[in-house]
Amino acid sequence: MFKAIAIDLDMTVLRSDCSISLNTAEVFKRAKRLGIEIIVCTGRSVREVRYSAAGALAGRYMVVLTGVQAYDNEMRRPLYKLCIPKAGAAEAAKRFSLESELFFQIYQGEWLYTSSQNRPMLERCSLAPDDLAMTLEALKIDAQLCENLQTGQLAAEKFFAISPSAAVIERARRAVDDIPGLSLAASYGHSLEIMPFGADKGVGLVYVLEKLNLRAEDVIAFGDSENDLPMFEKAGFCVAVDNACAAVKARADAITASNDDDGVAIAVERLVFGD
Repeated sequence: MFKAIAIDLDMTVLRSDCSISLNTAEVFKRAKRLGIEIIVCTGRSVREVRYSAAGALAGRYMVVLTGVQAYDNEMRRPLYKLCIPKAGAAEAAKRFSLESELFFQIYQGEWLYTSSQNRPMLERCSLAPDDLAMTLEALKIDAQLCENLQTGQLAAEKFFAISPSAAVIERARRAVDDIPGLSLAASYGHSLEIMPFGADKGVGLVYVLEKLNLRAEDVIAFGDSENDLPMFEKAGFCVAVDNACAAVKARADAITASNDDDGVAIAVERLVFGD
């Protein structure tokens, strides 16, 4: 039997409206009662995980911000934390600020930062109502965003960029692709993540497994997006939800129903519980 479940949140275990079904909640409660470790591996911050409907699913350890940080829920502290180099962060913000159809936010601790030029795009990006409210609560407008990134007054842990247009996201990706010290990954919808070079969900998962004294073959992983592929490489068995991108489906050992049809719960019952 698998000893750990590594789960992405958005568009994997969370439904498209960012809710979670009662059945999925019960399946994960059962897994915890059986002593199975639940390792949330997400692009969200610690605060955003706790804010979300999936917050109660998390076990002791989480991989957050797409591998920028591994977090100990019991001790309420990071196990490690990375930051994007100052010059690279400043240059990425400068280039993103030139794109009028793009909203981006920078993570630092509990807060989110953006530029005044890009702030008006937020409400046009079709975020789920709960996610929009959560973002607005933490968002700060920094009039000297690029300067503060360059000096280190603002330490960028991660960028998250989103647009109503896939073409805008592709253009934004090309705009920052040549900046040293960055890792880029697509997330759900028309979005793009920037992390420090070398940060990904796979790195974070390996770190957590070492803390738990578990091996890759002890883990079943669930995902939907490009940023889940490094996590799949470090897990013994990988499952894509039916709404996953083509690359994730191609890498998966199995495909389950979509996030809106309890796909993760169905697969856990079959592959972990043996029901």
